[in-house]
Amino acid sequence: MPHIVHKKLRLTYRLYATGRRKTIALKIHRDGQVDVRAPQHISLTMVRRFVDKRADWILEKQRYFQELLLRVRDIRSCVRMFYQI
Repeated sequence: MPHIVHKKLRLTYRLYATGRRKTIALKIHRDGQVDVRAPQHISLTMVRRFVDKRADWILEKQRYFQELLLRVRDIRSCVRMFYQI
């Protein structure tokens, strides 16, 4: 899988290149997976630069989803405890 190294962190992403796309887009999944969608004619160097330029934003979103998952787990455990009493 393609990756970049940003601030000593390895950022791995899945690259989808299609002939119909005209712009590069990022998608961060709830599990932290990063998808990059790009036109076929864009070079891998340009894709890497794009991801590197937005690496801080990507890491921020990954942290957000990780914290959200922890909060959801806490809420679920509280609800279970409430209904077990």
